[in-house]
Amino acid sequence: MSNVETGNEGAQSPEAAQANGAKARSETPYPYFGLGKAIEIVEAVRRAGGKEAPNADVMRELNLTKAADRLWAYGVPAATYFGLIERIGRGEEGRIRLTELALRIALPGSAEEKRAAKVAAFKAPELYTKLLEKFAGAPVPSKDGLKNI
Repeated sequence: MSNVETGNEGAQSPEAAQANGAKARSETPYPYFGLGKAIEIVEAVRRAGGKEAPNADVMRELNLTKAADRLWAYGVPAATYFGLIERIGRGEEGRIRLTELALRIALPGSAEEKRAAKVAAFKAPELYTKLLEKFAGAPVPSKDGLKNI
């Protein structure tokens, strides 16, 4: 299947990127923002509407004026990768709904429930799961070391 067929017109395989002198990128999807930023979005949805809120209201809670803001552009997809939100539509008509996992973080029954929910959310992105399996019981490399992996 070609890159055009998959919707990745500008994407290259890691091997092709290296052959062209570019840095190879992981083929495993991952969030560009961390779990902390994703939880900020969860809290904004909770403040804006409880379990579900319109995009505009969530943006207002985050003090954002445009959808191109980095927190919105990267934070919302990150919250999706962590399994914390579901998007219903896009743009002005769109809404964000909290998942059950997000509700266990935003409205926990106990501190232990909140901690367990955060651990589950952290394990949701495939790349993070792979790294946790690879380094289970072993020292985790530095940030630069992780970039090379």
